[in-house]
Amino acid sequence: MEELYALMENGDDWAKEKASIALSICDAYARNDITEDEYRELLQDMVRSGEIESEATSLEMATMVVQAINAASMLA
Repeated sequence: MEELYALMENGDDWAKEKASIALSICDAYARNDITEDEYRELLQDMVRSGEIESEATSLEMATMVVQAINAASMLA
């Protein structure tokens, strides 16, 4: 999750938005509002949707966002 927090501080505006959404999902899981399966599915849906690549301002930033979300999905 450190990667998501780093994006919140140093990412482009769209990357900050994606990191914020991912962190909200992480918070919901931490509060037991969603199951582990839902947690992983929601984060993976963010990656699979293609929205990151279509909104990215650079390939490097898109890669960072995808890697941060993938890393967070493995923490459950």
